[in-house]
Amino acid sequence: MARNANLQKAQDERNDEFYTLIGDIEEEVSHYPGQFRDKRVLCNCDDPDTSMFVRFFKENFSSLGLRSLAATHYVPEGSSFSYVFDGKAERRVPIAGNGDFRSAVCLDYLDASDIVVTNPPFSLFRDFVEVLVSHGKKFLIVGNKNALTFKETFAHLMADRLWVGYRPMGKDMLFDVPEKVAEDMVRDGKEWSQYRIVDGKVYGRAAACWFTNMTHGKRNRPLKLDGNRYSPEKYPRYDNYGAVEVGKVSEIPGDYAGIMGVPITFLDKYCPAQFEIVGMDEAHGKGHSHGLWEGGKRKAVVGDKAMYARVFIRKK
Repeated sequence: MARNANLQKAQDERNDEFYTLIGDIEEEVSHYPGQFRDKRVLCNCDDPDTSMFVRFFKENFSSLGLRSLAATHYVPEGSSFSYVFDGKAERRVPIAGNGDFRSAVCLDYLDASDIVVTNPPFSLFRDFVEVLVSHGKKFLIVGNKNALTFKETFAHLMADRLWVGYRPMGKDMLFDVPEKVAEDMVRDGKEWSQYRIVDGKVYGRAAACWFTNMTHGKRNRPLKLDGNRYSPEKYPRYDNYGAVEVGKVSEIPGDYAGIMGVPITFLDKYCPAQFEIVGMDEAHGKGHSHGLWEGGKRKAVVGDKAMYARVFIRKK
């Protein structure tokens, strides 16, 4: 058990060194036109000397119409500093402590901001989202897709406090990684799974997507149901729950009024005016309980065969 915990800790630490590419930031931000105008943007997990978030917002300060740009970052066993840019001049100010986003001084910067845009440590994603929500901030952040199954994250999703960003969940995200991490990936991992080599450079690959509470073009776009019609033969009922199994998002029946279990990729196309999210059945039976089990049994089971993670939805 201790060995497994140490391995997981090492994996978490390595994944925390995935740095978002500037092209991915530019692409995603382009789908929120006008929403950054006259706003104070904070990148609170970003070293201004290396962060592509800071670089992007500094280079596009005028075109986005920003009021200000600020950044804070974590310095292990050291003293950190804040970075502030007003479109003309930049300032670096020493701050008390190591720059942890949960520290009092960093929370002051958070309270003084309008929108948070960053790639928080994947291992601290739960804590990071809770801080943003509790402080009532708009945000556009990168996280592991598996965070959608976290109890806390999914509760925010059900309450329309958080949703998936514009970039399709099925589209790979590559990340800059330190040289040592790249060497470990090539030695221990599998190309096209853990990493990818592009023009001779090793990039980390993660099952990641954007999370936000800002409106984008897909947010209120109804899903086309393509004329699928319900039949008991095509849509079997679950063994342990009063819902039917829909194996693909493209196969959601347009004429079924009851609860349906759909793949988690549905969240990439979720239109709150069209569907209600009822709950989720976790994939592996541990770690992310949503209180959706009955008698210790998975709900998304057909003929004793457990499906992968399912989101339970119902048409409005």
